[in-house]
Amino acid sequence: MLQLFQTEWCRGSQRVRQRLTELGLDFVARQVPEDPEERDVLEFHTGVRSVPVLVFVIAPPGKANLDAGPLRAEPGHFHVLEPGKIEEQLAGLS
Repeated sequence: MLQLFQTEWCRGSQRVRQRLTELGLDFVARQVPEDPEERDVLEFHTGVRSVPVLVFVIAPPGKANLDAGPLRAEPGHFHVLEPGKIEEQLAGLS
């Protein structure tokens, strides 16, 4: 499962959404506040305040509920790709 923490106006977020769509990968887009100072929840879960942040939830089936809110998986059951590294990682996929 993929979660993309993003904003609509961010060009990096737009490129990541486009690449995920091109690859046919399902993801949940999570909007974050426009002001980086208001991104406490994002920082708590990912360690960063900037976007885009792509999170791979690797919890066993039934352990992660994306509809309940961001990162409902147990600790250690997700991997975060930080801003600036996402496009590099996705470029290797085809």
